[in-house]
Amino acid sequence: MKKIAFVLVILALLLTACGGKTYGGHAGEECALNWDSMDVDPGDEAFIVNLILNTKHAPDSVGYALEECINGGWTGWR
Repeated sequence: MKKIAFVLVILALLLTACGGKTYGGHAGEECALNWDSMDVDPGDEAFIVNLILNTKHAPDSVGYALEECINGGWTGWR
């Protein structure tokens, strides 16, 4: 019984360590890649975020993914 508990604890730790943080259902790396593809000029970040959050986007678009990331707590755009 102790061996099973030990194995379960190790599995839980491994899954926690391997799982990355998600923002709105997207991995942080995916959010960063989408943001980089926007090619935002320095100083215009807040303006672009405002546009993203206040515009309707198609569900399969970069804007939609970024909106979910930002609303999910991703702050990598700063």
